[in-house]
Amino acid sequence: MRSVYLAILAFVISFNGRPIVKGQAYGQPDYDQPGDKMIQEYLSHVTEDINGKFLENVESVEDWKKLRPKYKEEYFHMLGLWPMPQKTPLKATITGTLQSGNYIVDMLHYQSRPRLYVTANLYRPKNIAEGQRLPAVLYVCGHSPRGRNGNKTAFQSHGIWFARHGYICLVLDTLQLGEIASVHHGTYREGRWWWHSRGYTPAGVECLNGIRGIDYLLSREDVDPQRIAVTGISGGGAATFWIAAADERAKVSVPVSGMADLMSYVPNWARRVFERGDRVYLCALRGVGRTRWTLKNPPNYVERSHVLLGRTVDTGRVWDIIAAARYLHGKYNNIPVYVLGEGAAGVLAAYAALWEPEIAGVILNKPPLSHMDVESPQFLNVLRVCDVPDVLGMLAPRALTIYGNRSDMLEKVAKIYSAAGASTSFVQKSTQAD
Repeated sequence: MRSVYLAILAFVISFNGRPIVKGQAYGQPDYDQPGDKMIQEYLSHVTEDINGKFLENVESVEDWKKLRPKYKEEYFHMLGLWPMPQKTPLKATITGTLQSGNYIVDMLHYQSRPRLYVTANLYRPKNIAEGQRLPAVLYVCGHSPRGRNGNKTAFQSHGIWFARHGYICLVLDTLQLGEIASVHHGTYREGRWWWHSRGYTPAGVECLNGIRGIDYLLSREDVDPQRIAVTGISGGGAATFWIAAADERAKVSVPVSGMADLMSYVPNWARRVFERGDRVYLCALRGVGRTRWTLKNPPNYVERSHVLLGRTVDTGRVWDIIAAARYLHGKYNNIPVYVLGEGAAGVLAAYAALWEPEIAGVILNKPPLSHMDVESPQFLNVLRVCDVPDVLGMLAPRALTIYGNRSDMLEKVAKIYSAAGASTSFVQKSTQAD
């Protein structure tokens, strides 16, 4: 026997899970599919492990002060805000003013980035002494659809209360439910899994909008820069955490019913290789066949829970391939192992080969050639660094054969193999593999 072939069986899917006693139970978990319990227990185990290591290196205030800059940089990176975008002119514009009793409401918008408009209402006391500076509250809203007026109007009673009690309160519309609507639920129900590869999260946009909201408040002569607070409820409670952690100008943070710890999220809802003859094995990756779990869109709990744990489902599938390749390499006394994959499975096979030197070569059939493709696997932040052709090129000088009609997209791969002195190891075939 000269070689062993490992064929990858995989496709992009979404999932759900089971509760455990450590968190709030949200209802009956999904157990309709044979892999439900397995994936739920896996996510619970990983969550408990991460939770158990929380602040394991922090035993004193001094430890925290030393590590805090590193944690903050990592935090901004997770939000897609590292390096922090350069602040541009806010171009704040008041479009109308209402007066009622002892308070005034200014309807306004500003641009947190050029042409990224944030609509808001500013509530302030009607009578402010000349030169007086008042404490200010940045109020970030929860998910309460109010149509063209924006969800800020659902919380206008809160802004009024603050104004009547001597505060200036800026109430922001959210990304999805404001006067200028965008998309927040990209991975919850819209299938925009490429967000993970781009390193994008709408939480980062909400955070940036809040930081720029504080910039606007501090630009006002009636605001005391030493007395800035952030608050909000539900989704606004979550945004309160994000903004206050990012902006030290916020002296007080009052998140209401917005977030909990990792244990409250993941565990709460919270094939092996098959032999085909003596040389070819079929690797059914997690979520396929006997390990499949319940598909439910929205809310795609399993996929989104993986991201909370610092990985994606496809990251786990790459591990599956690597483990299978290592097993076969040892089983057959170091005979070369090749991996084969079609479509998305081909990209997974390529990533496995990139990280596992025991994989001697890769054979792909019609793989997606960008992580922006809907059918492509997704890995956190990968598009900040490279795309599929770059990964394929990094396999040089190992053997790489690709079937398909995308020679234009493979030109970069060919150039990398040529630069590595391995042109003959890269083979393109325009016909589809049988």
